[in-house]
Amino acid sequence: MALVDEVQQHLGSSEINQISQQLGISPGMAQTAIAAAIPMIVGGMAGHASQPQGATSIQDAVEGKFSLAVDKQKGVDFKFTSSDLTLRIDKLSERIIKPAMVQLANQIDRDLTALYKNVWNWVGTPGLTVDSFADFAKAPERLDLGAVPQDERSAVLSPTDQWAVLGSQTALMLDGSGVQITTRDELVSILRRGAEAAFPVAVHAIGDRANREALDAFEATHDE
Repeated sequence: MALVDEVQQHLGSSEINQISQQLGISPGMAQTAIAAAIPMIVGGMAGHASQPQGATSIQDAVEGKFSLAVDKQKGVDFKFTSSDLTLRIDKLSERIIKPAMVQLANQIDRDLTALYKNVWNWVGTPGLTVDSFADFAKAPERLDLGAVPQDERSAVLSPTDQWAVLGSQTALMLDGSGVQITTRDELVSILRRGAEAAFPVAVHAIGDRANREALDAFEATHDE
């Protein structure tokens, strides 16, 4: 006897009725869903067990448990006429049932999306300093992957992390932050020497102050 058949034998009418009541669906629909899900679950477990240490991880997964309370029900009311009842089931489904199910699915999606406030996420390794913007950006990246709305986001860094992140940024800004490698006067001198030698000069500037000083240097040597 196949493993799938053995699993299904343990699901009698009482178990199926209990599952249907918890999900708010008919016993027939619950039985159909279970019959479709069991082969996929058993197949996935069999494939996982073929991997090193797979059996141990499966045992851990089976022994774990999570209590799920179905405490909210949604419904969609729709009207149809006596003439609609004469339609074939595919026509009735397309005209009435499908639009109602779309409304129901959209409402479920909105409810699930609203749960983001109750779901905690973390990135990085506890105890390590956030010392670069790339490390810091892992947090909003995780939120983007979870489709978390952006209008109410905020971030708080410890003093150690804050100064570590600032110290890693080399962009020269008008507020005085950043690192200046070449001054404006030095860049003007370099541009003039390049012009005299008919040699093109490439400039790499990061930050609003750095770009302003680079443009000023180009303007100062434009006619030379």
